[in-house]
Amino acid sequence: MTVRIIIQDDVDGFVRFYTPYNADFVAGFKAAIPLYAREPVLSTNNRFSHWRVLRSYVGDVLDLVEKCYDDPVIEDTSTKPKPPPKTPPSNPGAPSAVAITKNPFHGVFYLCATQHRQDLFRLLALHFHPDRGGTTEAMTLLNVAWQEITKTGVGKPR
Repeated sequence: MTVRIIIQDDVDGFVRFYTPYNADFVAGFKAAIPLYAREPVLSTNNRFSHWRVLRSYVGDVLDLVEKCYDDPVIEDTSTKPKPPPKTPPSNPGAPSAVAITKNPFHGVFYLCATQHRQDLFRLLALHFHPDRGGTTEAMTLLNVAWQEITKTGVGKPR
């Protein structure tokens, strides 16, 4: 069965993707596209309609479409040129994509302003501590990420 995927330009540097529902696509999409780079669009009756994605992630979404759908027909109605490939972060000491995938707290700390990282750590520790309903695994990941960030000297406020 051929699947039709529609891509349209949207405001704010976003692109709209219309795809049929596929559980593997949704799971891969949520894992591959960061939360800040995607947002669901609801129809008038508050049901999910389609996704909006930052233009720089179009290539990632198209790769995922190729993996999850048989014989996709992609109708790209966008008029803007495709963006150049994403460049790695310029943040010195930033973890690699593999490290962020293994420990999501790394990315959280690097997205937070340096002067607020210690406060963020304390809030996350309160939330994920096993004595407060969190899990040992989550707290261990949080502690490892915090130790690595403070070891590089970029975690503590100045």
